[in-house]
Amino acid sequence: MSIAYVVRWMAPVARLASRFGVKLTRSWRYPQCDVNLLNIAVPALLVDRGADFFFLQVGASDGKTNDPLYPLVVRYGLRGLCVEPLPQSFQLLQETYRDRAGIILENLAISATDGPVTLTVADGAGMNIDLAQKSSLSGDCVRKHLPVGGRVNTIQVASMTIGSLCRKHGLKRLSLLQVDTEGFDFQVIRQTFDAGLMPDAIHYESLHLGRSEMEDCRALLREKGYELVESTVNTLAWKK
Repeated sequence: MSIAYVVRWMAPVARLASRFGVKLTRSWRYPQCDVNLLNIAVPALLVDRGADFFFLQVGASDGKTNDPLYPLVVRYGLRGLCVEPLPQSFQLLQETYRDRAGIILENLAISATDGPVTLTVADGAGMNIDLAQKSSLSGDCVRKHLPVGGRVNTIQVASMTIGSLCRKHGLKRLSLLQVDTEGFDFQVIRQTFDAGLMPDAIHYESLHLGRSEMEDCRALLREKGYELVESTVNTLAWKK
């Protein structure tokens, strides 16, 4: 039996099982919970870091939609740097944080090198924030999560490595790294360590990582001294 055959039938079988209150998940994923893990992490970090708390958010989108960090930015007046490559989403991000001091915005992608990169976007992303949030440096990742018949386009956007971004803004310490890049999260985390930064906590979207990347990411985080807990979409890594 081919892998493609198994994958093809996985979704309908999972939907059928859900009608009977059964959730199917891949054996290599941890037991999961349906909570915003940042609601636990951020208050705890504020106890230790106080006014020194600073976050880096890679893949900020419009700053609100499906964003687990935004309510906490508002509630606690957090300071941080938000990165978003899509021009239309970045305009909305600017509006979201227009009157909020302490938030720095960058209209670029994080990639392996500095300079222009090709971003794959769903057709209609400029008018639909949910489609815009499926944009990725990985065309396969975008196509995989589009409805049947969905089309994609490519655009050129500016990009930097994490190291270059941190040097530009003089970042030497991070309380929180928040990552949502539709499949590029592991590379962002690895770049962060390569740049000499060890965030107190890392919250990343593990949903779109394949088995190999998921396991490699877990191994790297454990090697760096982090403990892990997963929700259905994200993983929180907490420095011991």
